[in-house]
Amino acid sequence: DYPLTVYAGDIELSALYSGTLCDGAPYGTGDYVFSGPDRSWAFSGTLSDGRIGTGEVTDYPYVFSLEDENASSRYTGRLVDGLPKGEGSFEVRSGDDVITLEGSYDSDSRFSGTVKNFPLTFGYNGFVFDGRYTGELLANLPEGEGQYVFEGENYYSYSGLWSGGSPVGPGELSTNCASFSSGDGSSYVATYDGEIENGQFSGTGEMT
Repeated sequence: DYPLTVYAGDIELSALYSGTLCDGAPYGTGDYVFSGPDRSWAFSGTLSDGRIGTGEVTDYPYVFSLEDENASSRYTGRLVDGLPKGEGSFEVRSGDDVITLEGSYDSDSRFSGTVKNFPLTFGYNGFVFDGRYTGELLANLPEGEGQYVFEGENYYSYSGLWSGGSPVGPGELSTNCASFSSGDGSSYVATYDGEIENGQFSGTGEMT
């Protein structure tokens, strides 16, 4: 419980440290408990010259890259050289939205696991949707079971299997941006509610 004062930019943080010191700085193996203006966080693991190395953290403040934008987040899990890597969970704040991720984070900032309310830009039939995805991810792409929703004048909602970031089915699709070709070769924009398989309309459904 050695009291320390550290800084994150211009923000002063108080910390309690338990472990070994070298020349007055935390070094070797130890525990940090920080209290800040928002909430506290804790680290347990290896340190060098007072810097966090490899170990476990709880509620660690971290800047999360989200669709080419940076968002504030809290991370609980494994750190390697001071950065998230391995098993852990994120709580990301993006405006008024809360996005959760639980699984594994690699050194290339790719996440695999389960997500909730994850922002995903998705193209379909010439339309682009900026919706939200809840389900399984593999290297930042939907893979496995998942649900995607975009609501607007043009809408798209799908629940089922994904592969390589694309809905393949079996699953259920509801959209007013579908396309339909009639027997004489004429093409139409259509509303579809029903089943898909291998990315195509297949099974029971209704098209208008």
